[in-house]
Amino acid sequence: MARVLVVENDPATRMLLTLHLESETHDVITAVDGEEGLQRAFDSHPDLILSDSCMPRVDGIDMLTGIRADARTAAIPFIFLTDFEDRDVRARSRALMVADYLVKPFDRESLLEAVSRQVPQPDRRRDPIDEPEPEDDDQSATMAMAPEYAAPLPGTDALVRDATSRSVDGTVMFFAIRDFNRIAEILGDDLQLELINAFHENVRDLLARSSGWIVKTIEGGFIAMFEDGVTSGTHHAERAAKTAILCVLALHRFGPWVGKKLGHPNIPALVAVAGLNSGQISVCRLSGGRAGRKSERTIIGDIVNVASRLQSGAGELGWGIVCSEATLAGAGARFGSGREGQIAVKGRRTPVKVIELISLRPKAGGDADDRAFYAEVGRTIDANTRLIEAQNAMRHGETVEVSIPEVPTFSEASSLEEAPITVEGYQVLRKVGEGGAAAVHLARHSQTGESRVLKLVRLSDENDGEAAKRFVQEYALLMQVSHPNVARVFQHGHEGGYAYMAMEYFPGGDLRSLMRRPCEPAMAVAALIQVARGITAVHRTGVVHRDLKPDNVMIRADGSFAIADFGIAKKIGAALGPTQHGDILGTPYYLSPEQVLGQSADHRADIYSLGVMFYEMLTGERAYAAQSVMELMRHHTHSPVPALREPLDRFQPLLERMMSKDRDRRFGGAWEIEDFLIQYRLI
Repeated sequence: MARVLVVENDPATRMLLTLHLESETHDVITAVDGEEGLQRAFDSHPDLILSDSCMPRVDGIDMLTGIRADARTAAIPFIFLTDFEDRDVRARSRALMVADYLVKPFDRESLLEAVSRQVPQPDRRRDPIDEPEPEDDDQSATMAMAPEYAAPLPGTDALVRDATSRSVDGTVMFFAIRDFNRIAEILGDDLQLELINAFHENVRDLLARSSGWIVKTIEGGFIAMFEDGVTSGTHHAERAAKTAILCVLALHRFGPWVGKKLGHPNIPALVAVAGLNSGQISVCRLSGGRAGRKSERTIIGDIVNVASRLQSGAGELGWGIVCSEATLAGAGARFGSGREGQIAVKGRRTPVKVIELISLRPKAGGDADDRAFYAEVGRTIDANTRLIEAQNAMRHGETVEVSIPEVPTFSEASSLEEAPITVEGYQVLRKVGEGGAAAVHLARHSQTGESRVLKLVRLSDENDGEAAKRFVQEYALLMQVSHPNVARVFQHGHEGGYAYMAMEYFPGGDLRSLMRRPCEPAMAVAALIQVARGITAVHRTGVVHRDLKPDNVMIRADGSFAIADFGIAKKIGAALGPTQHGDILGTPYYLSPEQVLGQSADHRADIYSLGVMFYEMLTGERAYAAQSVMELMRHHTHSPVPALREPLDRFQPLLERMMSKDRDRRFGGAWEIEDFLIQYRLI
């Protein structure tokens, strides 16, 4: 075990670094900037320092200079965390004995690889297991559910750039919520995470419609890539510019939603800043030779560095969306431009000419609904710009009053200027819910009179085929499974500007409604067995649910249980978009340790989540109680499996297997849960 000092001003990156290192039994000390990091280094004498290179007040270079100048700390190994291939940092730090550089976005394996080269590796011997693992003569079912792993190659245990690296014409977009740290302090950890997850869910839908993909998430935002040669025939710059504008609209719609969650409207405005640049971009995969290591796509090059600077410079200019001349030229005539200016970019002798994007014009022949929608887009972009200008003025001590036009809330957004919903073969009765990009309506089947649930996604005026394809890819996972304990899907299609999915209606509500108090053990076991049977059927199609929780287990009129809501389910090995570095998908109370740590999640993640649910059913209490999301994630990765009190302690061995921190110690398949219950006479 080593003492590691982590110096990072981005709270999300700092949290993930801490979790990854602590999972390897390292003792972690943190600091939020170079000034605090310098003091922590002098006070604690760490074995290794990991530091961001660009931080407010005292940056990484200045901090390292101070560390090397003091005899007490001069010999401590130092690893820099840099944005992309930052040659300037390497040049400035060459004489300061930097041990290594980690380029963001990095993954768990590359981080631990770099750390292990500087400090002794922790003892990874396992504790003795009280009960031997049952032998399995036929491993074919388990192996069929395992993710695709790359076979290790001799002598290739270090991070390498894959041979699939390529240079493409594309547009990169940096998008962020301005002053996110201040907003996060007001929201608190739980609401902050809920906002980011909900916003990113909307963003992913917008990117899917525009054939783009998220490179990585950043503090209060993300980096996205749009390239030629994908399913859309529309120019990459046009797709990127449109997505940037619609992301501003989506963010503003969350303002009233956040106010409602807090119970008061006194929150800082959600203001967006974005930078777009187009040209030749290197797309590569970073991979390594260890078994279990999955490659990750990233982008590098001067075009990327300039886009990053345009986004950071947007707020300084008082603009919302800043693009380069190349992006505006590729975007076409539908985009309205505003002011022009220049932004200095590190490493360039001359500034980059930039243009402000201020509007998106309707397509020729659009109807009244289209015109109303694009008018709203224009008003929102204008409101976003005025809010930035007001923020800048207040930073200079000026008092400014800003009149902002009303923007529909997140929950109202999908119904904006919509005609009544009509789907052939169904009588749509009422909206019963909404989540991410999908609206949920209760409907009656015209022929049978049976109640059904319709999940609908409104298609954009462009790329309808791509949006429909993504919707079907996400929700048609359910259609692969025919099992009594999995929600039934009757049909899907698109009609009247919507992609839709007709699903089973559950009059009994969800499992959460039965858990207001502890369940009788017989009831909890019955629910456990039925969910285990359903998730086994799902796993055998190669799908991982990744968000098992009581809210997603539905109850039929006959009292049987069925798994539903596969919104973040993922086909193992399928190209539905990788889980990005820094993303946390799923509900925090039920997340598996590997999901918390950003590792790939296979079927055993669902077994862990089911174990957490089973504990809660038996006791009526959360498996782990925490005051913050960070503390909750520490519990998932470090705390022992919670102990059951008598007379429920007979279920403790089952819980230990399901909730083991080491997924190799969990059941090999969910079907083994029922076998265990029978073998040990727990039913």
